[in-house]
Order: sequence, then C-alpha cells, then structure tokens
Amino acid sequence: MELLYELSGENETLPRAELEAVLESGGFDGREILSDGRVLVLSVAAKQGREEAGGAAVARLLSSRLSLTHNISHYLGCVLLEDGTDPLCRIADFCRDAAVPAGAFRVTAVRIGDKVPGINRMDVERVAGMNVPSKNIDLKNPDSELLVLLNGRMAYFGTLLEKVNRAQYEARKVEYRPFFSPVSLHPRVARALVNLANVRSGDTLLDPFCGTGGILLEAGLIGLSVAGSDIDKKMVDGCELTLSHYEIPDFTLSVCDIGDAHRVFGKVDAVVTDLPYGQASTTMGEKRTALYRRAFRSIMRCLKKGGYAVVGANSIEPLRRSVRGMNLLSVHACYVHRSMTRYFAVYKKR
Repeated sequence: MELLYELSGENETLPRAELEAVLESGGFDGREILSDGRVLVLSVAAKQGREEAGGAAVARLLSSRLSLTHNISHYLGCVLLEDGTDPLCRIADFCRDAAVPAGAFRVTAVRIGDKVPGINRMDVERVAGMNVPSKNIDLKNPDSELLVLLNGRMAYFGTLLEKVNRAQYEARKVEYRPFFSPVSLHPRVARALVNLANVRSGDTLLDPFCGTGGILLEAGLIGLSVAGSDIDKKMVDGCELTLSHYEIPDFTLSVCDIGDAHRVFGKVDAVVTDLPYGQASTTMGEKRTALYRRAFRSIMRCLKKGGYAVVGANSIEPLRRSVRGMNLLSVHACYVHRSMTRYFAVYKKR
C-alpha cells in the first residue's frame, strides 16, 4: 500500500526519522516513493513473519504514536501545477479519474509550501469537489475526505485515513502538569524521542536523568513500562506526581547517581534521556564532561543487546565521541529558543 504523510515543518529530520522508527517497531517496511519537503509517500508492507494489515490499520497505529506528523492518507497521485496550462484545469482533470471511495465526501486543501500564482485553497476545494465523479458532497458528515496538499509547484492527493491529535501534546506541556520546572522538553519532542528508540508496547524504557518526567510520561502513555532516576529527590518526587496524575500504571523511580543506574534497574529495552545542561539542571558540582562520560558508560550497561538509546546534549561533540559497545546511527538538531539548539543522537547496542 502507498501512504501519503504530511510531516511537521518544525524540524528538518525528526519527523521522518520518527515515522520510520514507528513503522520499524510495528513490523513494517517503508520504501520511499517520493519525498518533497513536508510531503512523503512510502510503500508500506509487513515484514516477514508479521501479519499483513490494511492501510487503515497501519494509519491507526501510526496516529496513536506519532507527534511530528499531521495526517496519514491513502496516496492517489500528484499533479504538476506549473506546466503552461491552467493549474485548476490540471486539478479538475486529475479528480475526474481519482479513486475516491463511494459515498459522501468532502475536499480539504492544505497549503504547506510556496504559493503558486493564480491558485488558492478555496478554489482547489471547489474545483476538486465539482469534478470527483460521485459529486456527493457532504461538508459536515462525509464518508471520506479527499486531501490535497499544495506544496509549491505540486499538488498531492490522498484519501484521509487518520489525523494525528497534536493538540494533546500542547495540553501536556510542563506548565499544565502538577509539577513544574523550567527545564523540560516539549511533549511533542519527548514523544518523538521515545519513538526513535524503536520501542514496542510492554518494553521497559529508562530515563536516568528523569527530571520532571516528561519523557517517561510520553513513554507510559503508549504502553511502555517506565523507569527513571535523578540525583535530585525533589525531581523524583515531582516525576512521581506527574506519572500518577496521568495514571501511568507501570513505573519505577529511584533517587540515585547515574553511575548506579545499572545496579538499580538492571537491563532495559531502551534508554531515552536529555543530559543535564544550563543553570536550572544540577550536576552536584561535577564537571559536565566527566558526568557525560559516566552517563554513557552507565547507559551502555543498562541496555540489552540490540537495544536503542536516544541521548540529548547541548552540543554535538559529546554525542559523536566513540561509545564503546554502541553504534551511532543518527544525530538530530532541535532548535529550542533564541540561540539554543539541542542535539539528539540515536545509538544501538551491539
């Protein structure tokens, strides 16, 4: 099946990496058909040994996990809008042959790239709706929705399968949680990092610098068993308050030094953590270079063979240094504010 994804524009590399990691952990391969900025089309198939699933089932799985994708559609095709002919005529011609499901439908056009002169979103919706063969338009309660992504010179068409509920992440920002600290990742980023760890429901994920519990919260909400530690008891108590407030059923927390994490928690399936930085993060007087070195040794000890670690730092250098026993797979830059950029690296234990 070919699926059309509208990716978030808030980061260059994380949206696609998150999507591919969730497909992988769900037992699917995704082969690229086309990629155009925030538009991605993949041919998705079940891996060997995994039961086949239809597009709707795959879309439901993805929408329940993803944070940096807007929607998932069954891909119908695309139209070049600048070829010397009227772009609306091109859209009309395409829609006359479009495989839109029978029944009532509506058209939604979304602009995600540069504007093409002489074409606007409302005109696209009107022309597409007039030319779909069934002409059975229902704006309030349609049986299906034809999505048109306007991306510069191209228009991409799909029948919508799932929209990602991105509002839920805004509602879980740290200022709305029962325990607050100014040093906390946005929930969308925290969820994406959890997904990069290639985790499956029931796996155990550890955050050995758990802070306010933002990473553990997102992990717990997708069915993971979560474990966390911090050297600051106030943070651990606050993390427990947060996880209990959101009724996360399976969590273990400890006040301990990073060097003791492997003894406290044993082996885990994944480690996702954001290393301490800034004045609001305590290192108990330890130099960060030494702390980071100890952190990587402890992370490697905690991980099961083949497990993934996703680690954040305020510069790329500590992440690129050789970590014995783990392969560095990718590094993603994430703008935070003003001149601050965080870097997140994905590792796999050999």
